[in-house]
Amino acid sequence: MTHSFGRNFRTVIGLLICLCHFATGSLLAATPAEKILESVDRKSGLIVVVGCGDPAAPEVASRLGENGDWLVHAMARSEGELSKFNEAIARHEVKGNVSAEHLGIATLPYRDHLVNIMVIMDTRKAEAAGFKMEQAYRCVVPQGRIVIFSDGKIVKNEERPPHDKMDVWTHRYYDAAGIPSSKDKVFDLPVGFKWNAGLPMNFDNLLRAANRYSSTRAMVVDDGRCFTFSTAVYENLGQGWTSTYGTDQYLTCRDAFNGRLLWRKRIGDTYYGGLYIENMAPLVSAGRHLYLAGENGKMLVLDTRTGDVVRELPTANIPGVIATANGIIVVATWKNGKKMGSVKRYDRRRMDWDISSGTVEAYDDATGKRLWKNDLLGTSLLIADGTILTI
Repeated sequence: MTHSFGRNFRTVIGLLICLCHFATGSLLAATPAEKILESVDRKSGLIVVVGCGDPAAPEVASRLGENGDWLVHAMARSEGELSKFNEAIARHEVKGNVSAEHLGIATLPYRDHLVNIMVIMDTRKAEAAGFKMEQAYRCVVPQGRIVIFSDGKIVKNEERPPHDKMDVWTHRYYDAAGIPSSKDKVFDLPVGFKWNAGLPMNFDNLLRAANRYSSTRAMVVDDGRCFTFSTAVYENLGQGWTSTYGTDQYLTCRDAFNGRLLWRKRIGDTYYGGLYIENMAPLVSAGRHLYLAGENGKMLVLDTRTGDVVRELPTANIPGVIATANGIIVVATWKNGKKMGSVKRYDRRRMDWDISSGTVEAYDDATGKRLWKNDLLGTSLLIADGTILTI
């Protein structure tokens, strides 16, 4: 009797466990919106949802904006569909992150290469309303995604290939050879689009006189992203124009096509006196890695996608000039180079004149291993045809 009861009890418990497993599995199954966001390696961007009467469109659009990082624009084909979009936006409390408009779709209202993800809820209905896939290809950024639904389910999620006629700008003067001429062939006027990437901190602040010239000290463009090195960020904002607002440098990453903020990282006080007046802070991109001077005088390596520190390289002194070519990072370091004098009135001299000793070092980009070190002072650095030029 006891044995029978125990066996039956174990059977009931087993069935309950199975039921809980199935129930939990269905609850934890990724939604279509989650699947879309999981398919991209970025934290933010612009998403467009083409509705065309599909009943799943309002829910998908609203869920895409739930985490607060993505900006979602939904296109409704009728006033009735627009009402359903707005009801879903209100229900999910995503107003501001998600918006909807009643618009025609024969010509999409976006400039070229602006949208990170385009979601087409029903291709057949969209095409019947005048939509053409060429419009999607025109608007989506290189390495962006086009997602196609059918009956509320994702049936295709394709990545746009990199644009073979677009170029990158990895150094202050284009590349390690120092010739400021891009090979980009995708250019048209008027550009007609810009964004404010910082705060107006270039006024004549009595306590930060260098900012009267500029407050963005370096900028490179690579991997579909724009990286700026600057003090002109709200984290440094003080009480007023005469206040001692922060001196920390920040590295900011934005989408190079639409300006969406992807990440920002505090680097710290690496101010070089007069050198930074002329936007000459050391910053280069090597594809997936960024190289720059860190607060403690070493060279930092950051991940371009996340801003996380990949490694810190044990340079002899603080980096003064950095260049990269063929998977090798070359850096000229300057002894006592972190503070090289102050700016007096409108003195625009290069403060690196005060440096008397340093090193030139080379590192492997993939491993971070130091390849060689030379006790040689270099105040400029170029690489061309496998040869390093420094003076």
